[in-house]
Amino acid sequence: MRIAVSTVIIIQFAAALMIETVSGYRYSPPLFFYLLAASGMILLSLSGLSFFWLAQMERAVADKRDILRSRLKGSDLPFVYWAVAAQFCVLGWLKAAMPFSVGFQADHLLADADAWIFGTDPWRLLHWLPSDLIDTAYITWAQSTLFLMALLPLLPQSDRRDRAILSFFLVMAAAALLQYALPSAGPIFFERLGFGERFANLPSEPWAQMTSDYLWANYLDNGSKVGAGISAFPSLHVAGAAWVATVASSYFKRLAPIAWAYFVLILLGSVYLGWHYALDGLAGMLIAVAAWQLVAWRQRGEVPLKAALDVGD
Repeated sequence: MRIAVSTVIIIQFAAALMIETVSGYRYSPPLFFYLLAASGMILLSLSGLSFFWLAQMERAVADKRDILRSRLKGSDLPFVYWAVAAQFCVLGWLKAAMPFSVGFQADHLLADADAWIFGTDPWRLLHWLPSDLIDTAYITWAQSTLFLMALLPLLPQSDRRDRAILSFFLVMAAAALLQYALPSAGPIFFERLGFGERFANLPSEPWAQMTSDYLWANYLDNGSKVGAGISAFPSLHVAGAAWVATVASSYFKRLAPIAWAYFVLILLGSVYLGWHYALDGLAGMLIAVAAWQLVAWRQRGEVPLKAALDVGD
């Protein structure tokens, strides 16, 4: 699993460097910020694990310190947390570089395709949604994703756990790299980019407005801030929510209805709030399904990707 995750991250960093070289765009990844945050999470989690394991070893015959030391030594937690920090760092790098290297060329194409499929811009069909709930739920995407990724390394090592961890990095990598296939900003930025007033009547909800203002200001400042970057296709929010629902359903079957209801909220909210075109969400969902299935195939030895996706190291 470690080799596979490292390979996925290295490929993305190589792509970011190549894009920077070709386009001339210069970005200073705030790697220290991400690594500092990850280190803090590691210390907190390892402290919690230590207390938990000590409580579980009250009746252990062997020396408790040796048992604890061996468990901490064999834990994947530090590697996974640092890998997540590196992943979000390179994700921000690739997202920030996209507008300045290839521009927003696909917004009209995606908007017209949506309108052809649904008979109108699909956000107009979603006025029945509870706007406050959608706006609030949408900003919890990062928290729910990071919470689940923080939890997974604490679970006992298994193929299912490795599948969940590796599929997360595949989802992030695919979303980061495929944005260059159909570079777009999304309906919420349509008018600001001078593309016309087609989406001028999108609902203006507080969190969506505040976040879009932050992203737009960062875009005008050449995309240097943490957590910024404008890109619509494919929807990372939808892909991440689909991954969360899939993993949560795999581990906690009773929570499956809630997990998938949350996914539906994110899927519909991405369109209703104007963050994404409907096709962005479809692409994000397919990415999550493909990543989950790809790792499963590899674990069963059914695909020839041993060198790149060795989940059994």
